[in-house]
Amino acid sequence: MKKVFWCLVLVSLILLTSLSVANAWRVTVRNDTNYNCTVRLYTDHLFQCHWTDKERVTPGSSYTGDTGAWCPQALEGWITIDGAEKQMKSINIGVGNEISDACQQGSAACWNSSWIICRKRGSGAVNDYDYGFCR
Repeated sequence: MKKVFWCLVLVSLILLTSLSVANAWRVTVRNDTNYNCTVRLYTDHLFQCHWTDKERVTPGSSYTGDTGAWCPQALEGWITIDGAEKQMKSINIGVGNEISDACQQGSAACWNSSWIICRKRGSGAVNDYDYGFCR
């Protein structure tokens, strides 16, 4: 009887593990600006926000974060202009709206998504939050 129980436990763990690997989510960010950017990706871990990855994205390149079984939650970033880092507006991946705090206002998005770093407001000199994430 004990052997049957442990075999069922083992088979259950294998099935659960294969399910979590099957649901691997990807978030891609393309940098269409002429500036270096840094992007930070957050995921939802059982209703808790976690910083998952941070990557530098050079002009004309892209970054793809693989969140595994965790659902993507938010993106935040910085754009470097003339040696100074300017804060970009964070985005809630779940609904696509701008947010102030990636962990306080983000909601999980259990699907793949793609974003482009773009200028969202202003012209001329760049201030904090002039750049952000567009679809």
